[in-house]
Amino acid sequence: MDPSGGDQKPAPVPPPVAGANPAPPFFGVPARASRLGRGLPSTLRLTLGTFRRLATVHLRPALHLAWDFFSPRELYDVLRHPVYWVALLAATAPIFIIMLRVDLSAMMFYFSLLWAYVFYRLCDLGQNLLRKCAFSFAFAVLVSLFVFPLYLQLPPRWVDAAIVATDPRVRFLGYVLGVGVREEVCKGLGVLLSVWLLHRLRWSQLALVEGMLYAAMGGFGFAAVENVRWMQDLSLLQESGQVAGGAFQSSFARVVLVPFVHACWTGIMGYFVVRASREPLRHRLLLGAALVVPAALHGLFDFAVSLPELKALALLTVGLSFYLYLKCLLKVQGEGRLTELDRRLV
Repeated sequence: MDPSGGDQKPAPVPPPVAGANPAPPFFGVPARASRLGRGLPSTLRLTLGTFRRLATVHLRPALHLAWDFFSPRELYDVLRHPVYWVALLAATAPIFIIMLRVDLSAMMFYFSLLWAYVFYRLCDLGQNLLRKCAFSFAFAVLVSLFVFPLYLQLPPRWVDAAIVATDPRVRFLGYVLGVGVREEVCKGLGVLLSVWLLHRLRWSQLALVEGMLYAAMGGFGFAAVENVRWMQDLSLLQESGQVAGGAFQSSFARVVLVPFVHACWTGIMGYFVVRASREPLRHRLLLGAALVVPAALHGLFDFAVSLPELKALALLTVGLSFYLYLKCLLKVQGEGRLTELDRRLV
């Protein structure tokens, strides 16, 4: 009681002082709690609240977005298409070959088969010729394994000396008249025999693009065997110390590129052979073109690759080879076909 006899009133609570860091009223922490007791529950609840807000604002929409791509239905919409598995196998096959420590010969055949599928889709005749194309590829492999080594042993053996001559003119003739002619003749023999077994040598009844396709498959088969021999010879040279280990890295471009250009050259040959079977008045001219054009391109490419200063010429030869192959395809299927391919690519 106060001296006046009235009831004593409680003293007013002063307002909080700025900077006193009171407990957030949201969490209901008593103001009389100790500093330690006030800090731990406040920090824990603040952290939980922050995570809750983040989950509500960011995590939940992110999960919804992920569900749009990885739900069972979305997975099925993609995984049910063979194109996914074919493309994935094509992309990862070299990795599996390395992981399984399979002989590098498998890599040589892999790139030939990959390019073979690309050329098969490029022609796209609207009919299933996969079995016949596989036969042409396999038959070219057999011819390359058994006939080509015998052909290399035939006299005279002037080609081996000409392609290592110091005179560029002699080397060029060695590659064109020697390497180019003998390899294109060997490939052509394989293509002729495979078509004879499939169609009884009725080239005149073949569509032009069909003849080009079978011939290209023969080129892929020959290139696969040639690359295998190349890697085997390179291994022997490396073991004997005649080449450095980096030669394997530099030869990788050959492994990828050679099947492509071989198919272009042999495809051009197939085009002229089919035309020769249909045009008796120009029969000799077209058969001559069937051998001369691929052999000249082949020899020019090998000659350019053999000299370090002519790598640009090798690239130009590759471009010219593919141009002539597409030009033959354009004459057969019309410009609409290439326009359709352009539309798909773009």
